[in-house]
Amino acid sequence: MRRLATAAVDDVTTYVYQQVKHTAKRRVTCEECGLKFNRQRTFTQTVNPFNKNPDGSVKTFMEVMAAVRVKAALWEADPDCGNHEVEIDPAGGAS
Repeated sequence: MRRLATAAVDDVTTYVYQQVKHTAKRRVTCEECGLKFNRQRTFTQTVNPFNKNPDGSVKTFMEVMAAVRVKAALWEADPDCGNHEVEIDPAGGAS
């Protein structure tokens, strides 16, 4: 794990950790309205001692990169254009 910077201002130490970014793009046709659209979103996480695996070990750079890419892949696979309201079922589910 690499800290990029440490700054001490008024006796408060601030750490800046390495940020992992992945930009995802999706170009699809909405299944509901037939609208063709392009969307772009940047997913980020930092490599820091608080970003841990389920077993409690600190994530490495490659593990953080994999987690960011998984989130981006899930977002890319969603064919919704974002222009439709989600109906909430009184039983607690979305439809």
